[in-house]
Amino acid sequence: KFADPNQMPVFSVTMSDGKLKVKTLDIPMSQCANSTCFSPDGKTMYYTDTPTRIINQYDYSEDGKVSNPRPFFSLVGQ
Repeated sequence: KFADPNQMPVFSVTMSDGKLKVKTLDIPMSQCANSTCFSPDGKTMYYTDTPTRIINQYDYSEDGKVSNPRPFFSLVGQ
């Protein structure tokens, strides 16, 4: 269970050696995870928590770790 049911972690789900692996990404809790996608080289992850109206980008490593969060685009005030 989570302390606030309106805030949930964001998970990464992968298949490795025939086994499903689920882990929590190291990003802030989310109300509505949306728009998760990756750069063509797979080294940048783009993600938004819809109510924030901000698309953030993170460095994404081959082992699925995210780091260096920064705003990519904002719709705040629009």
